[in-house]
Amino acid sequence: TGKLLLDIGSGCGNFIRGMSKINITAIYHGIEIEKHWYQRSLCFETKSVSETIHDVYFKHGDYDTLYFGTYDIIYCCNTVFTDEENDHLYSKRIHESKTGYYIILFRHHKKLISYLISQGKVETRWAGCVNVYVYFIK
Repeated sequence: TGKLLLDIGSGCGNFIRGMSKINITAIYHGIEIEKHWYQRSLCFETKSVSETIHDVYFKHGDYDTLYFGTYDIIYCCNTVFTDEENDHLYSKRIHESKTGYYIILFRHHKKLISYLISQGKVETRWAGCVNVYVYFIK
């Protein structure tokens, strides 16, 4: 079976769409707090069946309702989070998650420095070129 990937703040599903196009075998879960973006993601979820992309699921709600321990990869474009929200996110990831999983973030935090394995830059439609950080929790 594939990996279980969580996209926090999945918006209309662009990250999941991109991952599925490069044939990453995974079960994709997206969670979005904004109802408008969640509803747009459902269009992608429906289209995915006709595009032979399976195992794509979106949920409307707050990521805090999810248990992180079941995920192999957690992705979050956390640039829109306040410092307090990011502190909570990092703490939740460290305390709830299992060992042997990846975290992909756009804002770095000192709590995760010992887990950093790679960093680079990506182009976004909302903020131009931004940093991206990849962590592996052993």
